[in-house]
Amino acid sequence: LHGYVTTQAAQTTQAAQTTQAAQTQWKNLKRPDDKTDINGTGGSNVIAVGGYAISDCPCCKIYHACGPKASETNRLKDAQEKVKELYKNMLCKAHEDVKQCIVLPAISTSIFAGPGPDFTKKEFIIAMYEGMYQGVKAFQRKYSKSSLLIILKFLAPPGS
Repeated sequence: LHGYVTTQAAQTTQAAQTTQAAQTQWKNLKRPDDKTDINGTGGSNVIAVGGYAISDCPCCKIYHACGPKASETNRLKDAQEKVKELYKNMLCKAHEDVKQCIVLPAISTSIFAGPGPDFTKKEFIIAMYEGMYQGVKAFQRKYSKSSLLIILKFLAPPGS
């Protein structure tokens, strides 16, 4: 029983430290354009769909992005365009901030994916991937000589 209590206490302490670190990270979230605290007084603490904010960590910057949800999407082309602009804007910001590397997840292809009024879940995910591709290509057209290393972290589709 003593071992269990110690383990439980250690897990509780670790959970509290993780929660505190996460709260601190979100507390220092900055908008990319004006560097103001997103949670500051008088401002909105919401990241709009297709938008992002930045937090500083000891070894890097984290770009917190908000992609479209299938359940709130009426037209696939609109959602795809938001992802394209989101990827392009994050890549441009990383380039302008002279970052050497950026890792981008497959935005809106997991918990935000699903069927919509006129599309299937698979069609939504394909549109999100196409938006990501178009965003990277738009960045490469704008900064053709950029040395920014772009790592795309995609998940394998279920059942593959």
